[in-house]
Amino acid sequence: QSGACLLGGREHSLCNELLQRLADVSPYEDSNKISAEDLSFRFLIAQKWNVPNAEQMLRNYLAWRSEQRMNNILRESFDPIFPEHHICGFHGFDKQGRPVFYEQASPKGL
Repeated sequence: QSGACLLGGREHSLCNELLQRLADVSPYEDSNKISAEDLSFRFLIAQKWNVPNAEQMLRNYLAWRSEQRMNNILRESFDPIFPEHHICGFHGFDKQGRPVFYEQASPKGL
């Protein structure tokens, strides 16, 4: 169920439990999070307040972000010859000099 969620004492207790279980990966490496509590609540809600499931899902999420270097992706630099080898969909550079690439999906495949 999406939408607003009322957070009472039980939900805050479950969030605290999740935060304690994830103390070994705290602080969370997510540059987009508002707070550790906010991110924890999001995963608890997604897992219908099941703490072990939310813990595993959040651990997987944090591992994926780390493996993919998501916190640094916007600061990456690209080889200047990158566009020459990826002509299809290349449309120039942004203000920081990074290549801009997009593809328009075929309406037949939608």
